[in-house]
Amino acid sequence: MTVGAEFVVSPVFDHRVVEIARRYGKVCIPGALTPTEALTAWQSGADLVKIFHCGLMGGPQYIRALKGPLPNIDFVLTGGVNLETAPEYIKIGATAVGVGEGILDREALRNGKIDVIASNARNFLRAIHAERHSTQQA
Repeated sequence: MTVGAEFVVSPVFDHRVVEIARRYGKVCIPGALTPTEALTAWQSGADLVKIFHCGLMGGPQYIRALKGPLPNIDFVLTGGVNLETAPEYIKIGATAVGVGEGILDREALRNGKIDVIASNARNFLRAIHAERHSTQQA
């Protein structure tokens, strides 16, 4: 039995991490914030580029501005993603979103309320699926 990572997610871009992930055939998702960092990560072979913390940088407005000159980069958006912004991020071209607190409710975790966490996850999936479907119809 082989045990190991199938993908690598990093908070920052480091070309060495991308090189090692490529060498072993693993998906690599380095973090970036600025257009230069995003482009450098993409040109270095990143499969996706994670933008963190997109919420603090202006949310959908920042990502729309970033996608303008960089339309071919596949972005994963994290930080401040909620039920309102997740569909909007998909609409403006995000490949994926990363959600933490919007699904993993601390109170539910403390009290073992898995049903609350599952319901939160379903709500996000429904919202994203609906946006992807409406975007495909347009």
